[in-house]
Amino acid sequence: MTTAQLAKSTQPSSTAGAIVLSTTDGNNVIQADVTYYIKFNVYLGDKPLTAGDSLPYIWVYSDNAENWQWTVAKTGTTNGGVVLPVSKVGQYRFYIREPQTADKIGNTFNIPYHAADLTSYPVKAVQPLYTIDVTEATNGVGIKTLFPIKYLDRPETGKAKEFYPVSGIKKVLTNKNTLRNPLKLDDYTITYQLWSDASQAYGSTNSYIAKSKYSAILKTLYNSVFTAEIVDVKVNNKVTQQETKNGRVLSFNDGDTNRKLIFQDNATQNARYYKSFLDNKKMSAQEAIRRTHPSAFEYVLQLMHDLDITEIYITSAWRPALGSILHRYSVGVDIGTLKGNVKDDTTNKTHNIAVYFKNELVRQSWMTNCDPTRILNAKNTLTEKLAVKLSKMFFVYIAEDRLWSVDTFTSGKPKLGWLGGPWQLYAKTLGIQVTTDNPECVHKDYTHKDHVHLTLNHNLV
Repeated sequence: MTTAQLAKSTQPSSTAGAIVLSTTDGNNVIQADVTYYIKFNVYLGDKPLTAGDSLPYIWVYSDNAENWQWTVAKTGTTNGGVVLPVSKVGQYRFYIREPQTADKIGNTFNIPYHAADLTSYPVKAVQPLYTIDVTEATNGVGIKTLFPIKYLDRPETGKAKEFYPVSGIKKVLTNKNTLRNPLKLDDYTITYQLWSDASQAYGSTNSYIAKSKYSAILKTLYNSVFTAEIVDVKVNNKVTQQETKNGRVLSFNDGDTNRKLIFQDNATQNARYYKSFLDNKKMSAQEAIRRTHPSAFEYVLQLMHDLDITEIYITSAWRPALGSILHRYSVGVDIGTLKGNVKDDTTNKTHNIAVYFKNELVRQSWMTNCDPTRILNAKNTLTEKLAVKLSKMFFVYIAEDRLWSVDTFTSGKPKLGWLGGPWQLYAKTLGIQVTTDNPECVHKDYTHKDHVHLTLNHNLV
């Protein structure tokens, strides 16, 4: 077939994978292994993704969705526009990519499942963010968006419009839809409820937990074996202790030391506004906790062990609707307060000291100023001195794990990503020797005036 004949060819007359081109002289030429491309722009709630809101995703394919046999078609990260390949007839799904996974194109993909409390039994398949059916069409390849996937127990009328994108859009792919000229679909809004349904509720059988050095503790956490948070409440000028409604405590032994992860009552507030994967009721606090990836809590457990921290008060972890994508993607943890064992170098005695991550905008009069750069003198109390000491130990610890990504003084992948807190901290301010100028380790802004935000690097495999 000559170049001139190809130029006179009509549009493809069959399917993805093998295209029949009819020439003007009546001959047919088979063009095999054709890949088309589609494109859509992603929005979170009511705003587009930005450079700081990158979404790791995985695009999978099956020629028989009923048999649950899926293959990885593409993986990537997007901060807005998504270009995806379509090369075969069947169903394609766009999932949030689980952190710490190394799926490769052509590998088998196992559909993720939400796990039940206590048993971690897989209960319901995780909702894809986007799904299309690809079928044969007379002038190319037909695609149809599908929402909701039929196995998901969600209403399809009425208030469903508040939760899911429009379903049933039909378009046709043709031979013109190359990588440089993908078929443009509508702007795609990931509503907050959809983000909830697409974010896995992990269980104790998760493969990451199985290989963790803190596997036993993580299994307890992801089986939702918690006690209630207890707080002091002043009633009629008397202080009494009461359980909070949604606060949860994970108590565990680390050698001879008892440690506690305390998820405060408001830590899951945003998540509890949205529906559980189980039914149309709002999710529980323990389900919300299990939406955070195990690698994030594993890091916190390691930090507690290394710094001899006995209690960490978590003010937020996974949440679908507020802040950046770091919390939504299940790799962000906020810490408001911690307590740890600190040695007094003068007496060699150890004291349990509280560190409050609050700056001058929100710090109450009874709280110690725990700015790690604070200059102390003989007039300061022992509690102040030890609190600042522990605060600096904490920030040096996380800053060094962050610096792997911005400095070349050590090799390997960074354990942590972006860090935010009540004080702006640079490497040299913390006494960390670096080979570059003086990188910022912890960013300060108004949002983080009362807590430290940790972001786990989600690509450590």
